[in-house]
Amino acid sequence: MRHLLTILLLAGMAVPALAAEPADAVRPFYEHIGLEYEDGSLALFADPALSVLEGDRRMAEEGDLCLGFLIAVDGQDHDEGIAESLELTQTVDGQEAEVVASFSNFGHRSQVMWRLVDRDGWKVADVGSPTNGWLSELSCD
Repeated sequence: MRHLLTILLLAGMAVPALAAEPADAVRPFYEHIGLEYEDGSLALFADPALSVLEGDRRMAEEGDLCLGFLIAVDGQDHDEGIAESLELTQTVDGQEAEVVASFSNFGHRSQVMWRLVDRDGWKVADVGSPTNGWLSELSCD
């Protein structure tokens, strides 16, 4: 019983609490870049992003690479100072929202758009960039 309690406590620490605002759901991805690959992080997503990330994990278990990039920075590399330069702008329309994350990465301004849905708290439904399109356009099957 003690082991089960320890596992549940650790799992709860891996996933941020439910966000009251859409921007609050996005901020942890910049405080801990690569969060989408952590255990328990799929609870932060809704379809279509959830399906892509689940497919990515299945492929990784088979030794194949699907995504190979960090969704928060739309790339493989990142500057450690991103969280300090981060600006989040949100637009809410009922149960849907868009958050634009603007930040400096290696001295260049970048933007990543986050589409969220309110499903018992704000969940990431899609992520995109002006240069590379949307996560939902990828297939990891």
